Amino acid sequence: MIYGTAGNPPQEVKNGQFIQRLDKWTHNTKWVWAPDIKAAVHVSGDIVPITQELTNVVHTTITYEVKYTIIDFTAGTVTVKLGSGDTGTVISANGSYIVESVFTTDNELSFTPTTDFIGYVTGVSVRKLKVQP
Repeated sequence: MIYGTAGNPPQEVKNGQFIQRLDKWTHNTKWVWAPDIKAAVHVSGDIVPITQELTNVVHTTITYEVKYTIIDFTAGTVTVKLGSGDTGTVISANGSYIVESVFTTDNELSFTPTTDFIGYVTGVSVRKLKVQP
């Protein structure tokens, strides 16, 4: 169950649909914007992640639902992490993914590619899950 009022849970990610280029994300030149499909694209060559510091998340005690989509995947893997202490979820295929997890040590959401990863990341969402009594 998602936490929020009137079925409208708070969205923690800013520009997760990549409508406004790669604004609000920290990245290097190997991550580029695909304006036609509104996605962050990684071109092979390094392992520098695309990241976003989420200012309103609480780490170690609250579970969050993380959604994202990988499209036009052709090689390598990308690891999605909640906080620098998270071991992450390794992705190596196209698809829409949903993960429930806790931010472990800090508030950073990251997508870390292998040097040969080629693919698009889009539809990124992080929402707090309701705590069950």
